[in-house]
Amino acid sequence: MDLPARVEDAIGGTAAPEAARSGFERLLERVADPARLVERLDDVALARGAALLGLGGAVAEALVSSAEDLAVLGAGALPDPPPVPKDAAFDALRALRRRYTLLLAARELTGELEATAAAAHLSALAEALLERALERVRAELRGRHPEVASLRLAVLALGKLGGGELNYSSDVDLVLLRADDAPAAPAEALARAFVAAVGARSARGHLFRVDLRLRPYGSAGALVPRASAFRAYYPEAGRTWERQALLKARPVAGDRELGAEALADLAPWLWRDELDARAIQEVLGLRERIAARAPGAERDVKLGPGGLRDVEFAVQFLQLLHGGRDPRLRTPHTREAIARLTQRRFLRGEEALALDSSYCFLRRLEHLLQLVSDRERTQLPEGEELALLARCLRRTPAELEAAFQDARRCARTTLDALLRRPFAPVGARALDLRDLLLGRETAPERAARLLEAEGFRDGASAWRHLRSMAEEKNPLWGPSGRARTVLAGLAPRLLARLARAPDPDAALRNLDRLTAPLGAKATVFELFAENDDAFELLCALAAGSDALVVTCANHPEVFDEVVDRLLTGAVVDPHAVRADASATLAARGPEALRELRALYLLWIGMPDLAGRANVQNTARALADVAEGFLGALVERAREVVRERGELPAEGEFLVLGLGRLGARELSYGSDLDLVLLSEGPAPAAAWEPLAGELLALARDGASAEGPLLPLDLRLRPGGRSAPLVRSLSGALAYWRGEGPGDRARDAERLALQKARPVCGSERARARLAAALAGVLYERSYGAELWDELTEIRARQVAATAPDDLKRGPGGLADIELVASALALRYGGERPGLREPNTARLLAALEAEGLLDPAEHRELRTAYAMLRRVLLRLRVRTWQPHSQLPAAPEVLRGLALALGYRDVGAARAEGHLREELAHVRARARAVCAQIVARERSR
Repeated sequence: MDLPARVEDAIGGTAAPEAARSGFERLLERVADPARLVERLDDVALARGAALLGLGGAVAEALVSSAEDLAVLGAGALPDPPPVPKDAAFDALRALRRRYTLLLAARELTGELEATAAAAHLSALAEALLERALERVRAELRGRHPEVASLRLAVLALGKLGGGELNYSSDVDLVLLRADDAPAAPAEALARAFVAAVGARSARGHLFRVDLRLRPYGSAGALVPRASAFRAYYPEAGRTWERQALLKARPVAGDRELGAEALADLAPWLWRDELDARAIQEVLGLRERIAARAPGAERDVKLGPGGLRDVEFAVQFLQLLHGGRDPRLRTPHTREAIARLTQRRFLRGEEALALDSSYCFLRRLEHLLQLVSDRERTQLPEGEELALLARCLRRTPAELEAAFQDARRCARTTLDALLRRPFAPVGARALDLRDLLLGRETAPERAARLLEAEGFRDGASAWRHLRSMAEEKNPLWGPSGRARTVLAGLAPRLLARLARAPDPDAALRNLDRLTAPLGAKATVFELFAENDDAFELLCALAAGSDALVVTCANHPEVFDEVVDRLLTGAVVDPHAVRADASATLAARGPEALRELRALYLLWIGMPDLAGRANVQNTARALADVAEGFLGALVERAREVVRERGELPAEGEFLVLGLGRLGARELSYGSDLDLVLLSEGPAPAAAWEPLAGELLALARDGASAEGPLLPLDLRLRPGGRSAPLVRSLSGALAYWRGEGPGDRARDAERLALQKARPVCGSERARARLAAALAGVLYERSYGAELWDELTEIRARQVAATAPDDLKRGPGGLADIELVASALALRYGGERPGLREPNTARLLAALEAEGLLDPAEHRELRTAYAMLRRVLLRLRVRTWQPHSQLPAAPEVLRGLALALGYRDVGAARAEGHLREELAHVRARARAVCAQIVARERSR
């Protein structure tokens, strides 16, 4: 469309004229009278609107979706903050937040407003909106909770809002307090409603994401602690990083007097006369952990070396170091603190300049990144995205890259000079241990006797592990001494819980190994003491799986995230797995997937070991993780092969999951049975480079943990000697029993009954599923099917030990093959039987009258028990064992882990053997009965 001349003039002054033009065209197309709208706007509004639209991304979309907001971009004084109507509904508050954000962003993009000034305006707006939101929620709750009308509740802001440095997409870090005489229930109701309302989204956007995890005891603590409990927590249990956090604390809503009084009472704790060596090393340890965990740290504006966090860290350290003696240093604002530190000569002029200039430049970059993505994005992009940011800053991409590296280098060099080099942690691990509550030397003989009395076989070894747990292995954290103190209070409860484990000595050894690589053991022990769920999950992990303990020890960086997800009740989302894996691959490469895999395995395994997840859900989650990782590897392999010029120009690459993956019945350490297929004009051989790259990625960095993904392609048409990739038409012909050469037997079609497309485009997967259904269910099956099934089972039974729970008599194979055979025989006319999952298929067979209720009950009971025993057997060592352990102590441990107990003279392992023998015998008999019945039809 032709744009008015005034609009074209405004577009000409932007960093990205084409994007601005496209944005204006889209915006004006949505307006009933575009000419009238433009006529009402002054040139300032048009210029600012063009800047927003030229930047693109989220901020441009926000303006396009609400063209009326162009009017607020015009000339005039900037309100600080804008007036917030007292009776405004939440949608009106959200709209106000959006309009004011657009105005600030526009002024920043046109160079009228510094990033730090924009952050101050955003903070003032947030404060006003939070106050109004709290008032509105309080009014809405009065009917159900009359007490909220007079309830004294203070809202404290920390982090960026506390410092008046809020970003466009920042969370707001809040701590909520109630007066000591305020009842807990209405206070928590008010707090939950307030947080929900502030974070809720509508067509007009949202106010702010709220993060309450900085409250005392974090996520495990009370949602709205009493003011006295808030004041008591920090002197008793507060850590140095919490002192840093409270540097920025200030009341922003609610009963500000209550909040100010609570903070004033903490001043002696916060502003001590000095930082001792332990506190300094806690500060250093925290910063190094944050920097080490930042993906792509060299391009991270916020968390990478020399990023914003380093600048803030250096300033806060100097405030804590000197603020006890010099009250003039006590300010929550970073730039103001730099100025005061310089005035008081705690910073030299060049150091202050380096920190201040780096901070301002990095904040501007951070703002631009967030305006484009509407989220806390901190990675400096490359390519066209970088070029756009450079144009916004009136630089070339090369100049922007150089400026970014210079800012990081200045900040990091200053931090090294101020903090890291002077306070390097040398030999600090044993510092001041004698001053701890448990500083007295304990005689090893006495310790061993006490532990043996608690149920540990080898008291001396148990004492070594317990003492090891009390010592921080990381020299940056060792001086805190908190681990030993907290563990002392926790030890009776912890040892009693571990003594109930199948092998108490192994459980204690595992817990030692689990905590050894963690950056701050004290935090873990405090979590144990405060949160029963966390305590039980970690103890169950130590008691139940050597393999998962090793996984956690090899990847300690995932520990915090795993615990956080478990305690918040998050569940594994198959779509999120694929997205996580793809993002990790793109950012850090295949080896980083091991870390992500560790996160998911612990996330799934810990509730399983604690008895909080059933077998079906655990198996399904393991399959979803495997499928998500597989999809990400396929896409990565495709990119690599495309870059080499070896990817076919047309066609589809499909992956068919068989066996446990296809049925979503995966176990720990299971191989993934796959068939690789191609569709389209290119011959199957043209897709072999992609298959080879996929296998190489799946094996990447094979270590003691095994390959990244254990892929098994032996079930492909033609078996091991066949090419890796088969054309879809060729594979279908093979499975139908048509065409030249080898043809599939019913045994292979039995395996295909559990098949499920797991990779490929949605349409291609649908075509493959439909074609498979035709192969499997549009043919007739006679006695030959049951003859072949009987032959398969006879071979399996002859080749395995009698107590093999998978292939032995009455094992999983009996139940799975009979169920699959019934599905093949009757699935043509009864689509409900076309189900790869065995448990659901058994239920469908009963519903169709092909199993009577007694048969279904026997098979379902046997199948569930066998899967449960095998899952518990596999999780211990990760080995693909399907036989009961030969070693008596290992078998007993398995029985105890499964919940069996000694009854009189009868031992738990005996009960397990008897029950397994019973259900297997019944399953074998029922399966034989079904086979005989089907043969006679």
